[in-house]
Amino acid sequence: SADSEDASGVASDSSFTLKSSENYSEDVIAANLKVEPEVEVEIDKIGEGEYKVTPEELSANKVYNFWIESDNQRYSWAYQVKDTFKVMGTLPGNQSTYVPTDSGIEFYFSHEGYDIDNFEKHFEISPDVKGSFEKHNRTAVFAPKGGLKEGTIYTVTIKKGFKLADSDQELKEDFNFQFETDMQQKTYSDFEFMKDYY
Repeated sequence: SADSEDASGVASDSSFTLKSSENYSEDVIAANLKVEPEVEVEIDKIGEGEYKVTPEELSANKVYNFWIESDNQRYSWAYQVKDTFKVMGTLPGNQSTYVPTDSGIEFYFSHEGYDIDNFEKHFEISPDVKGSFEKHNRTAVFAPKGGLKEGTIYTVTIKKGFKLADSDQELKEDFNFQFETDMQQKTYSDFEFMKDYY
């Protein structure tokens, strides 16, 4: 089992506890334990049939497979190393212009295990706009009530401290972006003028 794990995965510096019904030496465990992708591990015997497995630093957002073979049997397990919780992108994009006034504001996160009520507490928009919040997996959406004002530069912030539920992963600093709405909603005539040449 992982010694440092939460809902977002295993910490990159985690060690693991391996338990065996047989009381093997550290050398036997080291010779038979395999890790993919390959990484150096240190084995320490911490009790009767119990071993602490300490890998070198594990890479974020990777799955590591461990296995050990004994008496023609293979025992295996896998762990996902957690990635840093972060904003992956937004809609509109930073410094976008001519954004339609009926546009929603979307945030794309690296993880989906966040609480939308907590997101709402960390969300700011200036000038102030009333609206509602929705969650769609890794996407959080702010839907402005009555739309946005024409020709206005908006600054949107997700304040640091916004975190994943059941995890210590959080935004370490404020995330900001700006966009500008379209000056006016264009209307097009159904008529087209043509010049005839005779």
